[in-house]
Amino acid sequence: MGPPVLSSPGSLLKVQKNYVKLQKRNVWIVRTARILLLVGFIFLWELTSTKGIIDSFIFSRPSKITLCFWSMILDKSIFLHIGITLYETLVSFVLVTVLSILFATILWFSRKLLEITEPFLVILNSLPKSALAPLLIVWLGATPLTIIVAGMSVALFGSVLNMTTSFQEVDPDKIKLIYTL
Repeated sequence: MGPPVLSSPGSLLKVQKNYVKLQKRNVWIVRTARILLLVGFIFLWELTSTKGIIDSFIFSRPSKITLCFWSMILDKSIFLHIGITLYETLVSFVLVTVLSILFATILWFSRKLLEITEPFLVILNSLPKSALAPLLIVWLGATPLTIIVAGMSVALFGSVLNMTTSFQEVDPDKIKLIYTL
């Protein structure tokens, strides 16, 4: 059977308009539901922390968070914190990128070293990174270095494994093409 036959070009336009209308309605429903869900969650959070159902010392309250954020904007201290966090994130990213490429290249060249270290990389990658943070604080102290190392621990082992696997799966014909060029 072929596609459905429409009686006239005008009826095709009507079908298209109905389809677009349904799509727009669906987008509106999804956006509205998301906003209502977020507002409901924040309302319940505020209510339960105000009534003492959840510990407001641990979970705080949206109203206190908003007031603290606003006061940090007014005294401009938020910008210092954003700058420090951005610096630590960028340093972690650069170090993870450089070290991942370096280690993955070494493991790609040395098959034996890859066989020896791969189980350890898999185990280190599967560790919960939040469990590693307190150990890093004890070992390195509460310094920016600790945050940079913690940031690196989140991505380093997975990046090395991913790059090593990607290096091994390169099409040999593409390598020949590079040599010929």
